[in-house]
Amino acid sequence: MSKFDRRTVIAAGSALVTGSSFAAIGSGNETGESSESEETATDESEDAEPDDVRDADVVADPANGWSSFRGGPGNTGAVPAEGDLEGLGGAAWSYEGVAVDSGAVAVADDTVYARTPDGEVHALDAADGSFEWTSGAIGADESTVNMSDGITPVVADDGVYVGGERLTALDPASGDVRWTQGFDGTEMVFQPELGFGTVYAITGEYGERKFHAVNPTDGSVRWTRESVDAAGTDSFAPNSLAVTAEAVYAAVGDGSSEREIVALEPATGETLWTFDPEDDARSRLVAAGERVFVTTPEETIVLDAATGERERNVPGNRLLAVADGTALTASGDGLHAIDLETGDERWSYDTGSVHGPAILGETAVSLRGCDRLSDDGEEVVGREYHVVGFDLEDGSDYWEFSLADLEHAPDSDFLRPGLPIVDGETVYLLWDGTLTALR
Repeated sequence: MSKFDRRTVIAAGSALVTGSSFAAIGSGNETGESSESEETATDESEDAEPDDVRDADVVADPANGWSSFRGGPGNTGAVPAEGDLEGLGGAAWSYEGVAVDSGAVAVADDTVYARTPDGEVHALDAADGSFEWTSGAIGADESTVNMSDGITPVVADDGVYVGGERLTALDPASGDVRWTQGFDGTEMVFQPELGFGTVYAITGEYGERKFHAVNPTDGSVRWTRESVDAAGTDSFAPNSLAVTAEAVYAAVGDGSSEREIVALEPATGETLWTFDPEDDARSRLVAAGERVFVTTPEETIVLDAATGERERNVPGNRLLAVADGTALTASGDGLHAIDLETGDERWSYDTGSVHGPAILGETAVSLRGCDRLSDDGEEVVGREYHVVGFDLEDGSDYWEFSLADLEHAPDSDFLRPGLPIVDGETVYLLWDGTLTALR
């Protein structure tokens, strides 16, 4: 498969078969290495005509910025920026009434899209937090979304796509609903992702989750992958989608100890390869350039995105960020910057628990929690949190900003996977239903 530039590829057109239903993929091998599949996906009708994944009216390119969960289609936790982020001065603005899960917010093209507890999406001006529009309730309320570990609006150049009780497409200028897709009354539409001019989504109940490719113009289903056997179960893992220039990736299997990783051809849903991590694989995948990252309770596995072969294992058992040949991984003992070509550690930050690394241009940003001591230093009286920043290349130019300096400081339940969110010269944090922009 040809390689493309990030924004053009992810929307690049190729033939697909509409309404396809697929046979189970092979079980893979038991060595922890990948297995390639020769299966062929076929359409239910022999006379079906291929349809281009691109549409003249709705291009469906990922928007500029932190356009979906963990920044974009590959969940890399990284966005480009001009220059370095040299520190933070304080809160630029705050907005109350945002859903408390870390997947509630996307930021793209100078607009913040925030999901609310009652299932609305609010658009805010990123400059000052002023309200622009609301979508009204679209079935993405907290009771529904809590089933999915959070759902982030997915922002394209000409649409906003949100999971929940159904997949909903919004007009980014007004919040008007363009279409909804209920997938025959499925219980849940998990975190969607965008690529190749297509919206991808995993839907359904435990043990029966399906993988769909959806036309962003009208919500029609282009193909559905119904049966997956690689992990001994006919089900995709929720919230496991990641997209690169090469393929669409997902985890299969509901229990973490039974999961395998699968790469699918974006236009047809055919299996390209499968990989058995031989460990408890967490469902959130990261895909960047030529690599796919699989997090386990002990470490992170790095795969070749084209073949599914294991390249190496690197430290870190939490969400990671990837950019410019560097993987930024977090664990209970600190932050680690790994050179992806050699596997060597470039630098580390070993001062206890850090969370949610993100990359803004050439700056690594993370959250650090530590005990807050009494005035005499003798007693732990709570927790305090800091946003910390480093030069991505070598870990120099360290700075930190204490959230205790804010009027409304976070409590002990603050740290959540997926934070911080970064875009432009701003770091966004969310706690107690309040979104705060720090600059």
